[in-house]
Amino acid sequence: MAYGAWPLYPIAIAMLLINNSVNDIYAAMIFFIFVSMIIAYAMGIKVWSSKKKALTFSFLYVLSAYNFNWLFGTFGLGQAIGYIFVPFIFYEVYSIFFLKNKEWYFLALGMTGVIYTHILSTLIYSSVILITLIIINFMADGFWKNFKYFIYAYVTSLLSTLFYWNNIKELYSADISTTSVGSIASAKLGLGDAIVESLNGNNGTFGPLITILVIVGLILWNKQSKFAKITVAIGLLYFLGTTTVLNLVWNFLNHTPIVMIPWTGRLRMVSNFFFAVFATETVSVIVNDKNEYVKCCVYFSGNIYMLSIVIYILKPE
Repeated sequence: MAYGAWPLYPIAIAMLLINNSVNDIYAAMIFFIFVSMIIAYAMGIKVWSSKKKALTFSFLYVLSAYNFNWLFGTFGLGQAIGYIFVPFIFYEVYSIFFLKNKEWYFLALGMTGVIYTHILSTLIYSSVILITLIIINFMADGFWKNFKYFIYAYVTSLLSTLFYWNNIKELYSADISTTSVGSIASAKLGLGDAIVESLNGNNGTFGPLITILVIVGLILWNKQSKFAKITVAIGLLYFLGTTTVLNLVWNFLNHTPIVMIPWTGRLRMVSNFFFAVFATETVSVIVNDKNEYVKCCVYFSGNIYMLSIVIYILKPE
């Protein structure tokens, strides 16, 4: 009752058509992956106006170790399907304040899709939107003039999900526990261990490809656009939120509604999205400047050594 049932329909249809328990599930998963890649590619075209960048982003985002872990490792269907709509959400926030075409309906569509699939993802993505709006307020001209389009999207998504919110109201008024609520004082994971896990792709982390591209992108910081720098900053903020670095923040948030999140590792879905965007920008920097590839290899080999020292120092006893 707490999660939208529409993601189950593709599986049900596959069961009717294929009539094989294992193949049914895999067919539905392939469908979800295909739809996700189409959405990521389409939104990438709108942001970069480049088919190569859009295709790179689609592969990095959808076929990431993180996404596959939620689809096939934990079978976290709600979170994995809600993840499909994220490009809609953040493209539209970008569009409202930085592009001529104010396609606010994409934000409404994205939030509606997430709400009907995973309530905890809705809470997390809403926090990202709030942080992004605060950043944009100091960057974009005519912020309050364009803010009305954000209101349009908010009201539309709210009205289109009234049935869902009524369901949640009934659940809580009946005092039924819909998710574990308790202390969320971080994932108790040190920063060094978190980086190592990300390189190894363990426990639903980003995997070596995105992790290495992010590290390389940080090395090439001066070559990155302002857009890329902001995206990686948001990604790093939420990544730090999965470690003991932000324990103090989590101790405060334990007294807010966000305590519904039983595991801070869920924040990695935000980092994975923004890291995929930043990784796409990094690939573009390397490809467009052939000399950067050689420099990058030299810098990276040296910085990996330094990184190993840092990880050793930060690793808890």
